[in-house]
Amino acid sequence: MKKTYFLISFFIVAALAVTHYLAFIFIYNSFRYDLLEEDLRVAEYQSRLISEMVSRELESGSTQEEAKAKLQISLERSSTGPVFICMFNKEGKEICHPNKNLVGITIADDDSTVKSFSNLDLERNFKSILNTYTAYGGIHTIKDENKTEVIYLTPVRDTDWIIASHVNLISLEKTLNAFKTKLLLLFIFTWVCSIVLILFLINFLYQRYFSKITKENLKIRDEILEKQSFEVAHEVVKEEEEPIVKRFLAEKGLKLIPVEIESIAFIYLDNKIVYVVDINGMKSTLNMSLEEIFQTLPKDQFFRVSRQVILALKSIQNIEKYGLTQLKAITHPVSEVPIIISKAKVSEFKSWIGKK
Repeated sequence: MKKTYFLISFFIVAALAVTHYLAFIFIYNSFRYDLLEEDLRVAEYQSRLISEMVSRELESGSTQEEAKAKLQISLERSSTGPVFICMFNKEGKEICHPNKNLVGITIADDDSTVKSFSNLDLERNFKSILNTYTAYGGIHTIKDENKTEVIYLTPVRDTDWIIASHVNLISLEKTLNAFKTKLLLLFIFTWVCSIVLILFLINFLYQRYFSKITKENLKIRDEILEKQSFEVAHEVVKEEEEPIVKRFLAEKGLKLIPVEIESIAFIYLDNKIVYVVDINGMKSTLNMSLEEIFQTLPKDQFFRVSRQVILALKSIQNIEKYGLTQLKAITHPVSEVPIIISKAKVSEFKSWIGKK
């Protein structure tokens, strides 16, 4: 029983640990994905906004050189912090950048890659994306610098320029690490509380079940002891009811004949003489009263039919109705006197017959 209890407890603790771990991973990854999507929306918004501003500048009559110069001055005044803007042409050359030392540099073919949020298994070369001159966003990984950021590219109308909005993931990682620590502590706390609560419930149910089983076992034990006591008492009574003698010494003429109790068919009183008839039909007399004889006979084998007759069960061949309320026993050997069971004895006689 205890082994089963410990096994159940172990599996519950293990199951809780697995479910809490999976839930922790799911919530953390969902939160991380939501933050990345939010950063991507910010990058997309800024990229489209700057692209639209440059397009309108060109549409207002400014030359490309004037537009580039204005954008460069604006970018230099900004910082290259967590979020910054730069502009490439579709060949991968830096046209504008907050760090003017990087302007004019063309990125290498294998400089970096971009993974789309919609399919993280799909990794594309950054320069090839610029060559397609299409809007695109995802996670930008720069190999040489071992740097990861969120980037969104938006082409400028009627030019070969592409605005790139960069969102550095350093602040995101700090937020994620803080969230991860808090979430981990929360899950450890809930895991421990769940274990304590469930183990308490298991122990409570186990104790109730064990108590119930114990009561049932005690009840069964008491019933067995009671049955054994009854059987012992029955055996004692049976032994007490067993005849003191195994045979009678009967008279037949001038002879004394031993008559085994087991061979007696019936005993009857006629003209103050007690006759005993065995199963072979031999008749002899006993110098005892019917009452004295009946006291020595086994009660499950002999029945006091009346004041004149004692009947052995083995001699009964048939029982017939006699009148409205009486019974008549047909015996073998045939009795010389009718063996009638009176109305007062019928119920007791039937009960005696039914016991066998």
